[in-house]
Amino acid sequence: MALAFADFARAGLGRYQTAARLERIEALPYGQLLGVTIYRDGDADLALGELPVFNLSELTPIAQRLPADLRLALRTPLRIKTRGELMQKPEIPAIVQATAWRLQALNHFYGHVPWELDYRPAIAAAQQVTVEDDTTRWVDWERSSTRPSKRQSMVLGGLVGAATLRNVPPLVRSFLLAASLVHTGKSCVFGHGWIEVRPLR
Repeated sequence: MALAFADFARAGLGRYQTAARLERIEALPYGQLLGVTIYRDGDADLALGELPVFNLSELTPIAQRLPADLRLALRTPLRIKTRGELMQKPEIPAIVQATAWRLQALNHFYGHVPWELDYRPAIAAAQQVTVEDDTTRWVDWERSSTRPSKRQSMVLGGLVGAATLRNVPPLVRSFLLAASLVHTGKSCVFGHGWIEVRPLR
């Protein structure tokens, strides 16, 4: 994957195919700012150390330590369909459900055992969350295809911004923390759906 990104950069990024260079990739342990270097430009002999592994089950005690009132930040456009339409304001039950589907899909393709967690209690618990101080807004993001035979543009809009969440149950906190790691909603492959949750203070 690192070599593919490096090739993309050399070929040019975006509509104007701007030249770029992938300099470095680090695998970061959860909650840390420094990690293991797994790619460095020009270093073909880079020896990989043991990569950090994080089990999502470890999120449960972390979620329990978080307060019930949180600040939700949508760092990249969040695209979630609810009731047949793209969500225009943060709806926590919809975010929890989209995250559960994302986890199911990842487990289906990369997991070793079936993921049989019943996520309906989490969706029900999310109904009690109150959203306040909502400053989210819709933004459109344009993607250009680089295929020589089929160049085209796609507009993939979504919600960005922040909101305050009140009375978030521990189970819902776990799903929000999981979404902060794996992204949630549509177009995650393009970096969409990156959220962050943190205490208000």
